[in-house]
Amino acid sequence: MRIDAKTQRGQAVSIIVDGAPAQAFLGESVAGALLASGRRAWRTTPQGEARGMRACQTLVADGMVISSRPPTADS
Repeated sequence: MRIDAKTQRGQAVSIIVDGAPAQAFLGESVAGALLASGRRAWRTTPQGEARGMRACQTLVADGMVISSRPPTADS
């Protein structure tokens, strides 16, 4: 669905995605915010083929930090 001038969105908030700043809107899901930011592939198959994000309906919050990689022992 495309956003047009008649669409009312929530307040703009700042999030961090894999260390990079991004904009999202209150009431928007993490999945929606990530797709809107241009991310299309979040994981790969064992063969290296790109795959989309699994369903994430968590709502964004101002200052939210999102990492697409699992934590490592030194992080």
